[in-house]
Amino acid sequence: MTKGQLLAGQYRINLGAFKSILDDLTEEDSRQCGENNANPIKWLVGHLSYYSSYVLQLLGEPAEYDSSWEELFGSGAEVDINDKKYPPFDQVRAKLAELDSKIVDKLNTISDEELDKTMPEDANFFKGSPIASVVLFLVNHEFYHGGQITTIRTKVLGKEQPFG
Repeated sequence: MTKGQLLAGQYRINLGAFKSILDDLTEEDSRQCGENNANPIKWLVGHLSYYSSYVLQLLGEPAEYDSSWEELFGSGAEVDINDKKYPPFDQVRAKLAELDSKIVDKLNTISDEELDKTMPEDANFFKGSPIASVVLFLVNHEFYHGGQITTIRTKVLGKEQPFG
């Protein structure tokens, strides 16, 4: 089994988890925040979509998001808890599923040599790290935020846990 196939397995797990976490949420639900006005669900899903596009770029694919998504959902983006500037939740949710499916497909075919290449010196936090390590970090980043969304689902929205 290649490194890419191992990483693809992790993204497949996330695809299933996020389907369970997000599928029954409404537009109104997506506006909900955790305690202390933590990020709303829609912003978290958009943020993950933005980083899934980044993963595809690391794997040699073109960017898969409208350039405005970086301003809306990128690291350091100012969160609008009033939801006035974000695309509809169905669009944001579908984008994450689409991008993660493409990541799985790409990871199943990429070589270990490609994943062993190191990030450039201008890659800030990731500089000098192998691409495989960055992809692993970002798949874990997804699951971390999935936990935040699950907490909002159960504690704020009163919905059942989607799994476990």
